[in-house]
Amino acid sequence: MLRKTLVGLGLMGMLSSEARGEDQTSYTDLSRPELNKMVQERSTVLTDSNFKKEIFDYDGAAIILFDSTCNKTENADTIDRNMEIVYLGLMDTFDSTQVNKLPLKFAYMDGCKFKGNNAQTYIGLDVTTTEIHMYLDGREIDRARGGPLTEKGISA
Repeated sequence: MLRKTLVGLGLMGMLSSEARGEDQTSYTDLSRPELNKMVQERSTVLTDSNFKKEIFDYDGAAIILFDSTCNKTENADTIDRNMEIVYLGLMDTFDSTQVNKLPLKFAYMDGCKFKGNNAQTYIGLDVTTTEIHMYLDGREIDRARGGPLTEKGISA
């Protein structure tokens, strides 16, 4: 559904790194902390204090990766790592995309910073796992939960 929404908005011609001649294998060689650092450096890091301004009040399109740096299981950490690779690939592919004459905003929110239900309660989101949300003009238009369990699933 997220892919359909991106296509519908004209944001996505191809998700593959070959579209721009980039090699995603370099991301798969990185550790989870290295990947997370790159995601945070290249995106708007969201908190309960800036979420409204950065997402709800933004008149363009925004894609948010929700994951956690304090997972309790290896499986959850693997999914988050793989989604960070996918997310970096999206950033590479769509770094110059504009919607409503504004840049496509890539944002990141670390669930580890919101122990308990703080993020769900304060922001009004129902985020319980690794998710990617897409917003247009401050309204959520799509959501995808989970992620690839293996590196093979990253390219799919």
